[in-house]
Amino acid sequence: ILLEDGRTWHGDATVELILDDYQFSKALPEDNPTEIYPDESQDVVFQLSKLVNGTYQPCQGQRVHLDTQDGTLESRIVHTDEKGEATTSFTINKDKSTASVYAHCVFDDEQGIRHDYGENVEFYVIPYKLEATNAKVAVKNDGSEQRCWFNLYEYQNGKWEECKKEVEINFEAVGVTLSKSSYKYNG
Repeated sequence: ILLEDGRTWHGDATVELILDDYQFSKALPEDNPTEIYPDESQDVVFQLSKLVNGTYQPCQGQRVHLDTQDGTLESRIVHTDEKGEATTSFTINKDKSTASVYAHCVFDDEQGIRHDYGENVEFYVIPYKLEATNAKVAVKNDGSEQRCWFNLYEYQNGKWEECKKEVEINFEAVGVTLSKSSYKYNG
């Protein structure tokens, strides 16, 4: 260290490094990055556990700080529950196409050892939503062809609007045979 009078000073300090026996990780959402609709909330769950006799046991009561610049969190400070999970919900800002939620957990354990963990979850907005015009349709069991109608919406200017683009939609069905498995949507 250079002192004000031009003299230098140096000293020694020692840190003991100890093998970490805790684990802090994202539990939900399962995919990273994950897809999210712009007006729906998504649960975000982080888990803290400790290695005890060769197996990880959940750690209850530890504080987890959550942060985002891209949306709204139900809670910014959450404590881990009996499963070792810290849970909140996240809703993305309407003008964003991507987002991230960051979790930070810092604590001293019973032996005074400092633990510092950070974990990030990434999100992509789903800009389209396909909805059936009728949720249930009565069909005859005589082999005749039946029709189902769908509307495609695109998220624009902070709201859902009927899609005006040409988009190819692929269909899958269970228990019936499709006459066409893809369709060109033209608004």
